[in-house]
Amino acid sequence: MKKGSTEPTLLALNIDRLMRRIHAELQPRAADFDHHQVGPLGGMLLLTIGERGSVDIQSVVAALGRDKSQISRLIQRFERKGLLTRETSPTDGRVSLLSLTKSGRDQVESIKDVLTVIVDGLFNGLSRDEKAMFAAILERVLMEDER
Repeated sequence: MKKGSTEPTLLALNIDRLMRRIHAELQPRAADFDHHQVGPLGGMLLLTIGERGSVDIQSVVAALGRDKSQISRLIQRFERKGLLTRETSPTDGRVSLLSLTKSGRDQVESIKDVLTVIVDGLFNGLSRDEKAMFAAILERVLMEDER
């Protein structure tokens, strides 16, 4: 442990470093998978909608921690590109629900494929058991976050 660093601080810094490494590995490969020029925030938006299915805009804004107007502009751009659709909620006419189109789902699969290669490379030095343990811990932490 670094001098002066507490365990939670070290964990936070290491998570940040991991996220930056993943991002740094994604950037030079963007041309291979970012067929619609969605960019990093757009990729996160599509992945979020993809994992949640039909989702309201407010939930996406909360999940991404971004300004609603910024996300709304991105949604409009992606609607024009044919990556997602917006429908009125059947239970509340004031709420719009977002869903991926076939093209949007294909873009998400391309992003997932590249992320898989990158993460597999970053964790190459770990055993199968260590990877499984890390995945289980992440799953548990992320499930706690969704409650």
